[in-house]
Amino acid sequence: MGTAASDSITVGAVQGIDMSPSFEHVELYGMESVMRLAVAKHSLKVKVTCKYAMWDPQADTILNYVMTGGGTTGDFTGDTTTTTGIDAPANKNAVALFTMSATIHPADSTTLYYTITAHDVYFEGVPFALTQNEFITRDLSGTAKCISLQKSTTGW
Repeated sequence: MGTAASDSITVGAVQGIDMSPSFEHVELYGMESVMRLAVAKHSLKVKVTCKYAMWDPQADTILNYVMTGGGTTGDFTGDTTTTTGIDAPANKNAVALFTMSATIHPADSTTLYYTITAHDVYFEGVPFALTQNEFITRDLSGTAKCISLQKSTTGW
């Protein structure tokens, strides 16, 4: 699902991936006309959401990286312990960035696979709801720096 440092994080089930780029726009009007003269875009934001389940609980990398800003893939602590402590000086303002990719093979294409990748995604939090008689899932919502699309004749 994501890449943190050189580690690849794989989860068993991912659902509902949504990567939605949007811009803020500025419109220019002049005294010569009541119609808009020009439009400029700025401030790209890519909202990224997904639901995932069946990850390795021994290495809850996504939670650990979000909590420590990428300081550790191991268990984190609520103190100032170097690397693992969420209050450690190096972790206080650090933000973990992930790369998230999804590949699809559209039903109307017999030859192409599409891979969309969100780059430098940060998540403000990682929900941790433990429900009875259900799979444990997490709904992640974050913001990416940008996205890229690659078309290929090979996939999975």
